[in-house]
Amino acid sequence: MKKVLIINGENYWQDILSGFEVSQKKIQDTSWILKNGKLFVADSGGVIEPDAILWRVGAIKPTAIQTTALNLIELSGIPCVNSAETLKIGFDRLSMLAAIKNQGLPIIDFNVVTKSTHLKNIKTDFPFVVKVGNYHGGFGKVLVEDEKKWQKIE
Repeated sequence: MKKVLIINGENYWQDILSGFEVSQKKIQDTSWILKNGKLFVADSGGVIEPDAILWRVGAIKPTAIQTTALNLIELSGIPCVNSAETLKIGFDRLSMLAAIKNQGLPIIDFNVVTKSTHLKNIKTDFPFVVKVGNYHGGFGKVLVEDEKKWQKIE
């Protein structure tokens, strides 16, 4: 039976992946070993040599242990959803937009300024959304419906 490792995931994956041996581990509690091209992941609950990995950490900037784990997943060739390569850049909105655009996929038109003093140089019809920062997850988004709200944000 194939072994699927869930990293930081919800507790219901065994029910969904009933045809697999499902193990769950928290990234912050793990040690990662790459030996002779084979990947092993250990924590206080034991060691697993996964056949596939479901990464449920989220669209955040990877910490040092997360980056190491993603690099080892990539080096081992074990299938990971999303791919380790994607997860390493996926937290950064502009990197992901560039990757999507490079693949020839459509993206919504957008404007970017790196300093708020340049917001006045972008004329956009109301309503529009302002996103502060470069991270996913809905952080830093404001719907600007009219000039009055725009003045409060600017």
